[in-house]
Amino acid sequence: MPDLGAVYSHIAVARPLRIYPTPLRACTTPTLVTRRPLVLYGSLTKVEGHTADALPKAVTVTVHETSSAAARPLVYSTASAASASTTTTTSQIGGFGTCSVLEIEFDTGFDGRKETSFQPVNQTSYDHWHQLLLTLSSQWSAQNVAIITQFMCDALTNTCGANELAKTTCPSAAAAASSAPSGSGAQADAFNAVFGITTDFASVPETTSASATANTTAFAASTSSTSAVAQIGDFCSCSVAEIEFGDGFDGCTEASFRPADLSSYNHGSADGIAVITSFICQQVDDACGANNLAKTTCQTAASAASSAAIGTGAQADAFNAVFGIATDFAAVPEINDQGQTVTATATASA
Repeated sequence: MPDLGAVYSHIAVARPLRIYPTPLRACTTPTLVTRRPLVLYGSLTKVEGHTADALPKAVTVTVHETSSAAARPLVYSTASAASASTTTTTSQIGGFGTCSVLEIEFDTGFDGRKETSFQPVNQTSYDHWHQLLLTLSSQWSAQNVAIITQFMCDALTNTCGANELAKTTCPSAAAAASSAPSGSGAQADAFNAVFGITTDFASVPETTSASATANTTAFAASTSSTSAVAQIGDFCSCSVAEIEFGDGFDGCTEASFRPADLSSYNHGSADGIAVITSFICQQVDDACGANNLAKTTCQTAASAASSAAIGTGAQADAFNAVFGIATDFAAVPEINDQGQTVTATATASA
C-alpha cells in the first residue's frame, strides 16, 4: 500500500475534499489508524507513477499506521439521533437506515463565517463535504442550500442504507427548499417541514460576509416588508397566502385544511390540501391583482405542500414555509370523522 503522503499531488480534485471525520491539512503526514477502512469519493488518476481508471463512486481501502500517536476512527459506524423531534413516522417519510431523519439549519457563524449559511443539523450522519483523502477546507456549511440537500440525498444511498421511500422523500424536500426565497432561512424551514420538523429559520436575518443585513430578512405574513415582496411577490389586495390545519373547522369532527385569512381567500375547509392550494392560487391569479412573482410562488408552495406526508399538518407547514411563515401544524394530530386519531400512511411524490 503506498504512503498516503506520496499520493496527495496525484489526486484529481473535482470538488472540496475532506477526510472523514477529521480533516488533514495541506500535505502534512497524517496520523492514521492501522488497518481501518477509509471510504474514498472522487477521481483518482495517478498513484506513484501509475495511471488508474477513475474510481467508482465509493471504494474502500486499508491504510497503515504512520504514527505512534493515539489512533482515531476514520469512518463513522453509527449515526446519532437528530436533535429536533419529528411528528412523522417511517411509514410516511421512509426509513433512514443508520442515519437520522434529515434536517437543515441556517444561521451565521458556521465554520467561523460572518455570513449566514446552511448546514446539516446532524453532522455525524451528513458530513456535507464528501469523504476524501485530502481537504482544502474544513467547512461543513454552504451558502447555497442545494449543495447541502444534494449531498444529504446522496448520502441516503451511499452511506445510510435508507429505504426507497426515504430516497423519494428527500428530493421532494429538496424541491420544497428550492421553492422558498433563495438564500433565506425559509429554505431550511421548507426542507424540514417535509419531514414533519418545524423550524423558524425564516426569522434569522440573512447577512453578507461583511455582516451587513441583506434585504431578505425576517419574512413575515405581512406584505408590508419590501424585502419579502422582492422574494415572494406582491399579493396586492390580498394577504400573503397561508394555510392552517386542525379539527373542528366548519363544525367538522375530522382534521382539515383551510385558508388562514378568509377575508382574502374565502373558502371552506377541505380534507385534501390540494383543494385549498388550488383555490388560493386561483384567487391570486384572478382576484388579488397579484404580480407574476406572487403567482409563481403560490404554485411552488402548492408543490411543496404535495411533497409532505398526505393528510398531515406538515403539508400546511411546507406551504407556509415557502412564504417565510413558520407554523407547527405537523404537531396537530390527524383526526378522522369518527373523532379518532389516525396516522397518515402515504407520502406524495414531488
